[in-house]
Amino acid sequence: MQTAATSIKMPVELKAAISQYAAAEQLTPHAYMLRAIEDRLEADKQRATFYADGLKALDRMEETGMAYDFDEVAAYFEARARGEAPRKPRMRQSPGFASVKPRAKARSNTALAAA
Repeated sequence: MQTAATSIKMPVELKAAISQYAAAEQLTPHAYMLRAIEDRLEADKQRATFYADGLKALDRMEETGMAYDFDEVAAYFEARARGEAPRKPRMRQSPGFASVKPRAKARSNTALAAA
């Protein structure tokens, strides 16, 4: 793996906290910061993917008019939480769906999910 050097200026208090927590985990401050950056990057990637997947599902729903009824889904998960084995909710044509206008497909944040 190739590496690149960088410099980060930070408040003294932040540097001290990083050193303290790094030592508690038996890491160098550098390793601690690197792990923190990697963790944040992974979380941002997952969030972007989640967002993009949601937009795709919304586009499908707008194109087909098929959706789950919220009350049926809520009842399903409540029953599951009680240890029951309920029937899964079924997708249905959404009533009054013709009044919903599909939005433009070009959306922000989807490019990050593809990266």
